[in-house]
Amino acid sequence: MNIYKNLILIKNKQTNEFEDKTTKISSVEYLNNRVIMVTYSGTNKVYKYNFVNIRVFKDPEIINLENLIVYIDEIPIENVSSVLDFGEYIRIIDNNKNTTTYHKSRVSFQSSILIFEKSKAIFDYFKELSKYLNVTEDGKKVLLDQYDKLTKVSEQSVLSTYLSGKSLESRKNDDVPIFPFGMNLSQKKAVKTALESTISIVEGPPGTGKTQTILNIIANVVMKGKTVAVVSNNNSATSNVQEKLEKNGYGFITALLGNSINKKDFFDNKQSAIPNISDWSEELEDIKLLSEELSRISETLEALLADQNQIAQLQEEVSKLKVEQTYFDKQFKGKYNYIPPSSYSFHKKWSSDSILDFITHFERIFLTGREEKFMEKTFLFFRYGIYKLNLVAKNQKDVIASLKGDYYRIGIEEREKQISALKDNLKNKSYEGLMKDYTEVSTKLFKASIHKRYSNSSRKIYTIKNYKHKFKNFIKDYPVILSTTHSILNSAPNNYLFDYLIIDEASQVDLVTASLALSCCKNVVIVGDVKQLPQIVPTEIEKISDKLFYKLNVSEAYNYKNNSIIASLNKLYKEDLPKTLLREHYRCQPKIIGFCNEKFYDNQLIIMTEEKQDDKPLKLYKTAPGNHERIDIQSDEKGRYNVRQIEVIRDEIFAANKNKYNDLKNIGIISPYRRHVTEIKKRIKHPELEVDTVHKFQGREKDTIIFTTVANEITPFIDDPNLINVAVSRAVKELIIVTSNKLFKQHGTYIGDLIRYIEYNSLSSAIIESQKISVFDLLYSEYSKKLLKIMKSTKHVSEYMSENLMYSVIEEVLSYPKFSSFKCVIHVPLHSIIKDFSKLSEEERRFAENPWTHVDFLIYNKLDKEPVLAIEVDGVKYHQNNPKQLQRDKLKDKILKENQLRIIRISTNESGEKEKLIEELDKIIKLSS
Repeated sequence: MNIYKNLILIKNKQTNEFEDKTTKISSVEYLNNRVIMVTYSGTNKVYKYNFVNIRVFKDPEIINLENLIVYIDEIPIENVSSVLDFGEYIRIIDNNKNTTTYHKSRVSFQSSILIFEKSKAIFDYFKELSKYLNVTEDGKKVLLDQYDKLTKVSEQSVLSTYLSGKSLESRKNDDVPIFPFGMNLSQKKAVKTALESTISIVEGPPGTGKTQTILNIIANVVMKGKTVAVVSNNNSATSNVQEKLEKNGYGFITALLGNSINKKDFFDNKQSAIPNISDWSEELEDIKLLSEELSRISETLEALLADQNQIAQLQEEVSKLKVEQTYFDKQFKGKYNYIPPSSYSFHKKWSSDSILDFITHFERIFLTGREEKFMEKTFLFFRYGIYKLNLVAKNQKDVIASLKGDYYRIGIEEREKQISALKDNLKNKSYEGLMKDYTEVSTKLFKASIHKRYSNSSRKIYTIKNYKHKFKNFIKDYPVILSTTHSILNSAPNNYLFDYLIIDEASQVDLVTASLALSCCKNVVIVGDVKQLPQIVPTEIEKISDKLFYKLNVSEAYNYKNNSIIASLNKLYKEDLPKTLLREHYRCQPKIIGFCNEKFYDNQLIIMTEEKQDDKPLKLYKTAPGNHERIDIQSDEKGRYNVRQIEVIRDEIFAANKNKYNDLKNIGIISPYRRHVTEIKKRIKHPELEVDTVHKFQGREKDTIIFTTVANEITPFIDDPNLINVAVSRAVKELIIVTSNKLFKQHGTYIGDLIRYIEYNSLSSAIIESQKISVFDLLYSEYSKKLLKIMKSTKHVSEYMSENLMYSVIEEVLSYPKFSSFKCVIHVPLHSIIKDFSKLSEEERRFAENPWTHVDFLIYNKLDKEPVLAIEVDGVKYHQNNPKQLQRDKLKDKILKENQLRIIRISTNESGEKEKLIEELDKIIKLSS
């Protein structure tokens, strides 16, 4: 019979299954409606079959395979010559004319998206680039070889979604996620989002538990009977996941594949029989009860996790308040008489919030000259219990200073009470027990799902040559595949789609490599941090990328030179991209990660590590003045080194602190420059001391990190924000910066801000003894919020309206990246930003010491709180046409000039406020360099 036109299936009496006998039959004749006569080839004997035991199909539809991928039981079929659709059954003929017939329910077809012009153009851009990437010494083009195999891209793959830029799909997941590896609130959200989204991002700042999150995603995927691949650009990241699964007894469900070495090692040495997991079994009813218990615990636990996070945030606030309180005490100690609120108010208890409320209202009343008005006295009496207003009025300076001192003391006490209450709540509700129960129940459910997967089968032994041909069984045996990003395609049959793909360290995964990985998954979880170091793109590759990019006219989101895969997806989908920031940080001493939190993560991190009273985690060593940097003329522009900085490390850090640094295996020395690393190793020889570039240290940590900057002057290369972020966050207990004297405290630079931060938080004498005084950030930030609220509600005071408008301009300008180090507060008293009153005349002193003499706006560096610019808003009515006010303005200008603080005045009848402010801030940055 002609296999291209006929399909004859005859039931096997032993298996009761229909089998394709077409090639063995020469003719078929219908005797009647119930009997079919069949003659087999090579014999004249006729067999009679009842119609229930034979199925005859003719004239199939020939499937056009040009843009289709054929799947049997979700496994792609290769070397397909023809596909014939007989209706209920599908016949597949391979290139060797071998035929296989399947019930239609087992067969699926997926279109390739490379037929679409936009997707094809981007794909071709990546494919052309692949010719120049990962080229081996013998000229083998590893990535191009894989692109050549990828002749079709499934419409159901994430790569299809990515290349087309089509809207992301989401789905509802009613199951309560399991967390056998423990969790926190952010990780819980990340796992839930991953299970509900085609593409999701897990932003993992340093020390926030990325691996733990990945392990929990794997557990949930496997529990659902799905498959997952975990990839990264380096083997250490995937090996870490493998080791954690192995440690917890789940290693047998994983296969570490990827490159040929890993594959050979796995198939030769790592295959093993399924261990005895009989005790992992759970009855169906017990699984139902465990799921209900998990749901019940989850609701209570979520609230307690929120309490735990609040404790950490309050502890950080206490730490910051104590630092600021130290500066306040040093500045004002002995300069005012303490007057307790009880001497003028019948309110026995003042909160830190009511203190700021009172000061803001008090300022408004006295500045408007309404302190004698009956309504104002009545307001102060009923709102704050002020019954001795005359005492307050006569001692304004002492009263306000006393209240500000109380703000710190009371603010610390309030938070410490909150912390104590929250800790009691955690204890009373058995937080630790509930967390343990949640983990244990999750583990039982996970193990039960694994037991179900393996209970009715024995594991076969596979080889490198046959495992892809038996991939349906292989992926059931090993549902978790680990590989490098550029090798994952070689780990599965062409066009196979994993249910999930997890890309770890995604900030270092380039678009050409990532696209190969995205072609083999239905869903992807991108784990990384765009604020850490991206992949390095060599100059020659940049040029090639630019040429191809503009030639093929693709969108900027796909620009290889400028984007890692995580950055590309952020640009492509913007706010529509499901994204979770892992906020809870567990690695570094609070003051160390505090810099990264302030500078790079907008204070979104919740620092779970605790600060000890005697901790001194931040240190700064500056070399003596001079140009100590050297450039190796035989190397490239990065061939820089600094012998003087090496001598500081050797003699002033190690030799001078032998007892402290006797165990060098816990110390890492990092530098931006490879040449400097080589020089350190030459001059400080110790087998356990690790020295490397910042790039090589990404993903690692040491108790003590020594960051040696090398350069005489700040350059874009060493001042890269991602590099600084990685360098600082490698340190667990202690961060030591060794730097040039010239790099000291330069505004508008990341290194400058790091130095400022270290000095401020170390209570450095250099800050305390300087001419300028640190702005009391927490105090005046909260004060500004309250004052702005009053100013906005006071609609008929034109001065306030002008200041509100100017504040909006300032906020806009300070949102620009180049001014990100600066912050603004309003109505800061003049006396609190002047250190040296000895230079002032008696008139100037009286003016400056008046508690209500203030600058309208004060801009300062938020890393060390140093004031950099005062801004005055001059209304025509109150300034230009008011001789007394003009005289006060002159006094203020002179006082600020004497104390080396720049000031600009903005007149309300002029324009160009934004341009003036930008120009002045640019000058400040330039002058500090």
